Order: sequence, then structure tokens, then C-alpha cells
Amino acid sequence: MSSQYGAPRVHAKTPGLYALASLIVPGLGTLLAGRILFGLVLLLMLATIATLAGLPLIGWLIGLVVGLPFWAYCIWHAYRTAQRWNARHGIIS
Repeated sequence: MSSQYGAPRVHAKTPGLYALASLIVPGLGTLLAGRILFGLVLLLMLATIATLAGLPLIGWLIGLVVGLPFWAYCIWHAYRTAQRWNARHGIIS
């Protein structure tokens, strides 16, 4: 879609929507916000943490100490990625 003068139009990204996507699947919001490679790395890290959390005896500790902070980071990162994209395109969010 282009504007009257042929310049491409950009639409604002909604940071809360991308944060919600990362709440559901850590890394998904970053992926959807345009940081494809980093989003895939986060998803791979999620798979690794989930595998380690399945270990007997120590798995719950890995899940709490590593998994929960990682999840929170993914939510924050997706939100900030959308905000930065908007700022680069002159959109206040």
C-alpha cells in the first residue's frame, strides 16, 4: 500500500499484542515483530529449557530459576522490539 505520493505507508505495531504472543509462546512476539533470527533463537532456547526442566529431581529448579526469568525476558523483548520498530518509523507507541 502506498500513500498519495508513492511513498510506502507503514502501520504501527502494537507492543501489547506482541508481548501477549510471547506470553503464550516465549519468542513468538519477537518473531512476529520482525526479528526473525532472534525469535527463532529464543524458541530454540525455550525448547532446551523445557527439555532440561523435564529432568527428574532438578527439573523443577531449572524451570523456576531459568525458565520463568527467560519467559519474562521474552515478553519484555517482544514489547520493546515493537516499540523500537515504531520509533524508527516515527510512530509514537
